[in-house]
Amino acid sequence: MYANKTGTSLIYAVAFFVGASLYTTIWSYFPGSEQLVQLISFGLMFIAGFLSWLSIKRFKSFNALEIFFIGLVSLSVTTSVLSGSDYSLQYSIVFGIFCSSLFYVARALSVDLLINTYAATMGLVISTVLLVDSENLLDALSVTITNHGLLRFTPLGMHPNLTGIVYAGSLFVFTLRILSSDWLFVRIACFACFVVSSIFVVASSARSSFLCLGLALAFWFYFLVRKNKAFKQYLFPALSILLMCVSVFFDRIYSYIADIFEFDSKTRGLDSGGTGRTELWYEGIELIQKDPIRLFFGAGFRSAEQDIIGISLESSYITLVYEVGIIACTLLMIFLFICFFNLLKISRFYGEKGVGAYFVIVVSMIFFIFQSIFNRYLISMGNIYSIFFLLIIFKGYFDTASLKRACY
Repeated sequence: MYANKTGTSLIYAVAFFVGASLYTTIWSYFPGSEQLVQLISFGLMFIAGFLSWLSIKRFKSFNALEIFFIGLVSLSVTTSVLSGSDYSLQYSIVFGIFCSSLFYVARALSVDLLINTYAATMGLVISTVLLVDSENLLDALSVTITNHGLLRFTPLGMHPNLTGIVYAGSLFVFTLRILSSDWLFVRIACFACFVVSSIFVVASSARSSFLCLGLALAFWFYFLVRKNKAFKQYLFPALSILLMCVSVFFDRIYSYIADIFEFDSKTRGLDSGGTGRTELWYEGIELIQKDPIRLFFGAGFRSAEQDIIGISLESSYITLVYEVGIIACTLLMIFLFICFFNLLKISRFYGEKGVGAYFVIVVSMIFFIFQSIFNRYLISMGNIYSIFFLLIIFKGYFDTASLKRACY
C-alpha cells in the first residue's frame, strides 16, 4: 500500500513539473528574458523526466520514434560541428536532453493525466493573460489601426501567429473536457477557457490558425456524425440555433471578421500571397538548392534563424529541410503519419467514438501538421504548444506499441 501511495504521489509530482515547465514558457517573449525563461522551463522538464525515470519499474528499450529523434539530434550535432555553428550545436544538445526527458514523461503519465495537465496549465495561462494583458486584448478587438497597421493581440509578447497556434490548438483539449468531464465546475471552467481562447485567436488575427482549425474540426465533426449516436441527437438543434444567430447578425459578423482579418489589406489581404509567405518559401527553397549537402543533411537545428540567413522561412517543412535535410524531414513525416493512423486504431480499440483523449490527440495532430505549413514551430521546445505536440506524439507512439505487445 505504501509503495502504491508513493508511486501515485510521484506521478502527480511529474504532472506538476510538466505543467510548471509548460506555464513558464509563456514568459519567454519579454525582451531579454527568453534564454533565462527557457532555461528554467528546461530545468523543470528535466526534473519531470528524472521523476518519471524513478517511477518506471522497468525500462525495456527506446521505441522507433524515440530512436529516430536521437538520430535527428545526432545529425544536427554533427552538421553543427562541421559547419562551426556554436549556437546550433548548443541548441541541439539541449534539445536532445529535453526530448530524452519527454521520452520518460510520456511513459510515466497516462494520456488522460497528460491531457488534464495541459488543460489546467492553459487555464492558468489564460487567467494570467486576462489579468496582465487585458488592455492589449481590448485594443486588438476594437480593430485599432496604428502606424504599423492593424494592432494584433500579442499576449505577454507572444507573436500573433504563435498566439493563434497555442490558443486555437488548445480548443480541442477544452472541448474534450467539456464533453467528458464528470465535474460540472470543470465543464464550466473549460467552456469559459474555450470562449476566451477563441477570442484570443480572433484578436491575434491569426487567419492560418482559423483555416487549420476548420480542417481539424471538420474531421472531428465528420467522425462524430458517423460514429456517435448521442452526438446526432443534439446536432440538428445546435445547428438550427447557430444558423439562426448567424443569419440575424450576418452583416455585422462578416464586416467585423473582414476588418479584423484584413481581407482587403494590400499587405495581408487575400491577394498578398499569404502575407508574403510564398515569396519567402521560394527564397528558402532556392537557398537549400544552392548547397546539395545542406539539401540532404541540413545545417543543424536553428541554423535557419532569420538573423543568420536573412529571411524568415515561415514554414516548418522548409525550415526542417534546411536544418536537418530532406531525408530526415521525410522520415519525420512518415513517423507522424504512422503515429496518426495508429492512434486512430487505439481510439477505436477503446471505443472513444470521437470523444476521448486519444482521438483529441489525433485531431490536434491534424491541426498542427497543417498549421506548420504556414509557421515554423513543428519541432521546437520554445513554446507551450510545440512541447505539448512532442509529448503527445511520444505518448501516442509509446501507448500504441504497448497495446500491440499486450494484444499479441
